Amino acid sequence: CGFCKLWMNGKFADEAGVATAAPQFTADEGAACVKKAGGVVENHVAKHTEKYVILNFVPGKTFVPNGKDQRFIVDCWALGKFNLDITKYALTAAATVEKLNPGQKPCPWKAFIVTPSEPRFGPAEIVGALQGRGWSAEIQTQSRNAHQLVKVSPKGYLKCVDGRASDAKGVQQHGPKMLGGVYGIAVNRGIKTTKELEDICKEVKDAGHVPTVHGDEGGILGCGFCKLWLNDKFADEGMVNESKPKFSADDGAKTVQKAGGVVENHVGKHTEKVVYLNFIDGMTLEPNADDQRFIVDAWAAGKFNLDVPKYCVTAAATVEKLNPGQKPCPWKAFIVTPSEPRFGPAEIVGALQGRGWSAEIQTQSRNAHQLVKVSPKGYLKCVD
Repeated sequence: CGFCKLWMNGKFADEAGVATAAPQFTADEGAACVKKAGGVVENHVAKHTEKYVILNFVPGKTFVPNGKDQRFIVDCWALGKFNLDITKYALTAAATVEKLNPGQKPCPWKAFIVTPSEPRFGPAEIVGALQGRGWSAEIQTQSRNAHQLVKVSPKGYLKCVDGRASDAKGVQQHGPKMLGGVYGIAVNRGIKTTKELEDICKEVKDAGHVPTVHGDEGGILGCGFCKLWLNDKFADEGMVNESKPKFSADDGAKTVQKAGGVVENHVGKHTEKVVYLNFIDGMTLEPNADDQRFIVDAWAAGKFNLDVPKYCVTAAATVEKLNPGQKPCPWKAFIVTPSEPRFGPAEIVGALQGRGWSAEIQTQSRNAHQLVKVSPKGYLKCVD
């Protein structure tokens, strides 16, 4: 057993995230112990030919080993059953494969992470999506940002993510920040008419916020998001693919005012270099003209039943399109979450890719032909 051999020889002692020394017994003593406890010492035959690893998160299911189509099978759901450290376990699995096959460049290993369903698009997936666009992105906790998070006020404007100063004062700044204000909802839903925009304003008011759009000293097209939308710049953006509306910026502003909303005015030049994507429900950050950052209250996308992946891609595309041609990408994102996200399938993909592996998530339905129920007579056996 390669895993046993590595452990007995102290090969995990210097592995980051594992750091487990050799035990105080031999392989023979371990085997004798298992037999004495009523277990089995299994015998494997032939050479290893595995080229990929299955990490299975479907509870109570497993894969049957196939000598003619070998793959390492790791039933990750069993970790919870035995209260194991999933982060440490996943790193140990990757390290085992690498240490038993040293020096292979480029890394030939592929992993399939099998889950009951497609994972939701949350903070970890956003980090991956942004990094895939060349951004620097990291997750930060609510506690780390407690000094700058404020409660959303019913008098707060549902306002643009723009980091500049504006004529909104005090608690008016304590509303959720969305792309272009109400235009962020409009683009996500693909609306085209002022009647639909008016309906969105009513929905925002009913949700306890003041609907807004904005301009700046240069006019009503001082909102970069609005300008991109009206000039059809999202029509060819993958995952967004929304064409321009049938109204002008002036018509949109008048519609918002007529619906009881506000046309805000922003001042000064943009100096933002950081984007905050905030998942703390009912909380926001205040714009600071002296330390500008784009503030995207991602939790609000859920409140208005928006397509979250589409919304987050739209946010990234907006920043990029307003600042074209910058190489390397200078943008940094902080994804603010209530707590550290659990180490699950999406995080495992990222961790493996960081080690040079190819890794992808597959659903239970895609693997139904080869998943079997765990039997009470089944061996808790090696991944070999």
